[in-house]
Amino acid sequence: MGFPDNLIIKGDKIKLAPITIEYAEDIFKELTEEIVKYIDLDKPPSAIEETREFIDWAIDQRKAGTDLVLVILKYDELIGLETT
Repeated sequence: MGFPDNLIIKGDKIKLAPITIEYAEDIFKELTEEIVKYIDLDKPPSAIEETREFIDWAIDQRKAGTDLVLVILKYDELIGLETT
């Protein structure tokens, strides 16, 4: 049994939500060498398609209940990723 698609954790200034394809462009721009060392990637993506593949993988893992990759949002603007 996986994690729910509608899982959202809200704070006063940010919220955490499951990663979705709608954030692909923002994630592609933000995945630097510094960031990828903390998530399940060997290197930053060189093309947007690699980012989409990572998101598809993360969604599959969420549905399987093995990993939970969340986007960190400030007023619905992507500001980071969290993996558990």
